[in-house]
Amino acid sequence: MTAPNPGNIPPPAAAPSLRLPVKTAAGKAILLVEDDPINQKVVCKVLEKHGYLVISADNGRQALAILEKRSFDLILMDMQMPELNGVETTRVIRAGGVGRCRPGVPIIALTAHSGMVDRERFFAAGVNDYIAKPFQINDLLDKVGRYCAKRPGKEDDGPDQLPVLHLPEVLERFAADRELITECWEAFRNTAPAQVASAMRALGRGDLERAAGEAHALKGAAGNIGAICFENMAHGLQLAAADNDNDRARRCGARLKDELCRLLAEIDLHLASDSFRTGVK
Repeated sequence: MTAPNPGNIPPPAAAPSLRLPVKTAAGKAILLVEDDPINQKVVCKVLEKHGYLVISADNGRQALAILEKRSFDLILMDMQMPELNGVETTRVIRAGGVGRCRPGVPIIALTAHSGMVDRERFFAAGVNDYIAKPFQINDLLDKVGRYCAKRPGKEDDGPDQLPVLHLPEVLERFAADRELITECWEAFRNTAPAQVASAMRALGRGDLERAAGEAHALKGAAGNIGAICFENMAHGLQLAAADNDNDRARRCGARLKDELCRLLAEIDLHLASDSFRTGVK
């Protein structure tokens, strides 16, 4: 039985019918996620001429389908795409549980929107760098070469490079009202464990609709309190459940449960901190 699609999330796009090349010593494997056919052709030609192996996806849905099958050294991610945009796709990748993909794989944003607010939004989602459109070939080659030259480290095994709680964002959102922030954190601490447990039970019995609903609620609550990692993981679970992908949903659920423990410990740490209560370091 196909699970209903909560939140009107589009059905998953089929991966492009191509033979995925195996990474060799001759070059690094790059996933290009770009919906513009001209930009896609230019980037592919330039990188392939310099020895890179490039696989293209037209949108975030196709990218996730490809990442289920193999890993990459680098992802070039257009930020404005139909179905699933670059910010949402990056968040799902950073949350983990996407097949062969390392959650910490380097991601470079390709964007025509390079203002300060846009850059902050991209970095908050988990991108490592960005290239402004229309891009210069030398800039593209320089950044691709720099990130592909890095050796994967322990930090690439998970989304730990993102903060558990992004306090500056929370203080800005609540106008530094620490009493209100405390109330919101305590409300989350009192309700989130039961919601996560409900999502896990739903996954256990194959009720993906219920799991997606719980994930959607958890994503919204986490976003309100500045829990970036947890928000991303809840979003990943919601998408996996909406795609009727039980295996991926179970992986996302397990990571979400682990992240909840980290998040609650971080909330308790802040609530016990004199510097948080007084605003004085």
